[in-house]
This record gives sequence, C-alpha cells and structure tokens, in this order.
Amino acid sequence: LLNEQVGIVNFEPYLETFLSMYSSARLMFGALPLVPPLVAHLHRNWKEASGKDLLPVLTAKLSDLVQQLQQCYQLTTSGKFTEATERLQRVVRLVPLLQVESKQELSEAQQLLAICKEYLLGLQMETARKGNYKKKEKKTGPMLFGLA
Repeated sequence: LLNEQVGIVNFEPYLETFLSMYSSARLMFGALPLVPPLVAHLHRNWKEASGKDLLPVLTAKLSDLVQQLQQCYQLTTSGKFTEATERLQRVVRLVPLLQVESKQELSEAQQLLAICKEYLLGLQMETARKGNYKKKEKKTGPMLFGLA
C-alpha cells in the first residue's frame, strides 16, 4: 500500500519504525499464574467497529513530529549536524504513516515534509563541506583567513 500510494520501494529504513508501532499497539497481561500472558491488540476505532473493520492504534502524531522538528532546530544550532540529520530522516519516514483528519492537517503535514527535506539537504551539504574542509586542511595545513 505504501508502495502504491507514496512510492516507497526500500522498506529497510522502516523496519525499526514498524516494529515500534507494532509493539506499541499490543498489550500483554497476565490473567492467572502459570498461564501464558494474554495478548490484546489496541484499536483506535474500537467503539464504532468490530472484526475486520478495526484499525490499529497509530503512535505517530503530527504534533509529536513538529516537536521533533523543533528539537532538530536546536541540534542544528548547537552544531550536532549528524544527530539532527538522523532525527530529520526519522521524521520524514514517519510523515507517510500519519493519519490526518482534515485538509488543514494534511497541509501541515506536507509543510512539515517540505521543511524537513530542505533542512536535510542543507545539513547534508554542510556536513559534506566540513568533510571537504577537513580533507583539504590535512593536505595543506590549517587555512588562515580562508586563503589557501
């Protein structure tokens, strides 16, 4: 479904996310001693539906992703580019898994995705620039005032 709707081909980066969402949507509890624990699956529409119409609980929320973006801003300003890049990639991976209720939430999710993509591109460029600077510095020694 994600392949058809969003065009995702490589699901390997999603493995951790899928496992986390699956484990968050299950509940295990012990009923009696010496009996294996019972498993219950949590559903977001348990009041209205039953059987095959039940939908699993989604752990990704738009407000949480916006907070994670704010944390990425802080990481970027503190110079932790690799950590900010990893977190932004996680946010980008979670956006297609959101459930939106209105067109406003849909536009907010699209804006979030656009902002994350721009920040990712900028962080990758800055990381590459720093890597090239370090390589050049090793070859020629430290540069004074940007003059080589």
